[in-house]
Amino acid sequence: MGTDRAASTGLLFAILTSIVSGFAIFVNKFAVGQSDATLFTLIKNALVVLALAAVALNVRELSGIFRDRSSAAAALLVSVFGGGVAFILFFRGLAVTSAVSANFIHKSMFVGTLALSAILLREKLSAGRLAISGALLTGNATFLRISGISFNHGDAMILAATAIWAAEAVVASKYLLPRAGAATVALLRLAGGLPVLLGYLLFFQKTSWALSLPALAWAGVGAGLLALYVTLYFSAIKGAGAFNTTAALAVSPVVTLLLVSAQAGRPLTLAQGIGSLVIAVSVSLLFFLEASGTELKLKWPQKAGD
Repeated sequence: MGTDRAASTGLLFAILTSIVSGFAIFVNKFAVGQSDATLFTLIKNALVVLALAAVALNVRELSGIFRDRSSAAAALLVSVFGGGVAFILFFRGLAVTSAVSANFIHKSMFVGTLALSAILLREKLSAGRLAISGALLTGNATFLRISGISFNHGDAMILAATAIWAAEAVVASKYLLPRAGAATVALLRLAGGLPVLLGYLLFFQKTSWALSLPALAWAGVGAGLLALYVTLYFSAIKGAGAFNTTAALAVSPVVTLLLVSAQAGRPLTLAQGIGSLVIAVSVSLLFFLEASGTELKLKWPQKAGD
């Protein structure tokens, strides 16, 4: 009963995360134009680290993570790559591509979590999850009219960041979140990534360190959205698992495109309406099957005697 309740709560957190993410990418598209993308990311992430450290620092949980070799290696991936390298790739890519294209690529992360769970962790695939993955990809592509979007180097950087975050979700669900709370893992991710972001700015990029008041204001708004996003995101993974969480995040591009369309005064097309319906039905079906206990979960291969 407790496990079912945790999964249901996790799925709710995943939907809330997707809504926050849709707003965040829309806002960040404007924000990254106010200053250097990596500098903006550094300041935004630093503000979130300060906030999380003030309200959620748990030394016992952090020390417990680093006592075990597997969880310590997972922490390295989550912090250095998930909190550092991936952010550099994502926000530099976002500066030269569209918010809609960026969100489609990022919210196709469930494909990566599904594949990496099978390849790296040797988890069993299920027909249900494969079918839902295909439906979500079809719905997103239709909704966003991907055929009309040209793939550029910015999209390539976002794709690389998404692959890193897919790996992060899988290892966090297996090695970190069973040992620590969502806020602790979120703090570890962002705090560990700060030296990577700072090192990149100091040694690999010519950066103007001057920031205007509008840029600082955007950083503050972005920090608030990021703090909410990472806390909800890891809470969702802890309760519902990596695949369910990243699959539910497919709703996020709908939020972003609705905001973009409203800003431009441009109504959605019939294809976008159909695509959004496919996404909504797919995520609703995922929720129904999980809530009813229908077997969709990826299970560890059973060992003899288990």
